Amino acid sequence: MANTKSENYEDILKYIKENEDKLRIFLSADEKMKEYRYKISGKKSSRTIFMSEKLQFLMNEYCIENDLKIGEFVELAIIEHLNRCGCGDKLQKIIDNSKLKNMGE
Repeated sequence: MANTKSENYEDILKYIKENEDKLRIFLSADEKMKEYRYKISGKKSSRTIFMSEKLQFLMNEYCIENDLKIGEFVELAIIEHLNRCGCGDKLQKIIDNSKLKNMGE
């Protein structure tokens, strides 16, 4: 009878093991993403971005797994890219100005 109970869990355990990496990302998303949140105030506007369907699928999947909106994801990607290209000082001024405006409201 003990074998029957363990057999009931084999499928779910196998599934968990196969998806271990995705589960780790999903379960740790809050802690991981906190350090990447930037608060930039101001009027939001929309833009159309054309990209490969495969990249779009990956972006959507990542946003779902990490509880991000696509707009936040794109902002984060732009900020990270500009930081790597030496625009960190300009970005920091924008972020600091946004914080000052938010405190005054």
